[in-house]
Amino acid sequence: MKFFILEIPLKPIEISKIVYKHRDCLGCGTRPLGRVGSVAIKLTSRQQYSKIIWGGGLFALENVFTELEKAKILGWRKGFLEVSASKKMDSLTTNFSELIVIGKTKNFAQANDLKVEIDCKICGFRKYAPPVHGFDIPEECWDGSDIFYVDELPGIPIVSEDTKAFFESNIDFNVTMYPTKKWVPPYP
Repeated sequence: MKFFILEIPLKPIEISKIVYKHRDCLGCGTRPLGRVGSVAIKLTSRQQYSKIIWGGGLFALENVFTELEKAKILGWRKGFLEVSASKKMDSLTTNFSELIVIGKTKNFAQANDLKVEIDCKICGFRKYAPPVHGFDIPEECWDGSDIFYVDELPGIPIVSEDTKAFFESNIDFNVTMYPTKKWVPPYP
């Protein structure tokens, strides 16, 4: 099975509300990733408008969820999203929801021999050094979802070949995909 990085152009979306379960850890300074409730965003520019938006999360127009269900794409759920728009956006729909990726991998760090950079004894947070260039996802690590995250590489949505074909069949998605083997860390 081949897997692909899903890249969605980052849009400067105004996040007007987001609440986390915990405060920053006193040991490592990292905020646990658990969120409470929904997110609220404000669209302020027509440039932000496409079927899927990335900006503090994945957000999609309502018809995308219907299309994902029809295509039997697994590994996501729909989340409530409060959306407002500036007056210049009034003619466009603000009918977005959050696309919450629930697919994941297990034992990826061990299978790829990733080195631990942070191992906090207070909150349990563990951060791994990313692969230097590209990576494989062994099938035994994959949960079978068509869209998923690798816990050890947070914030990088990964898709299966079927999902890649789904996105490529519709140019309105404004996404790019490339093989995980060609991934390069965005930071040194």
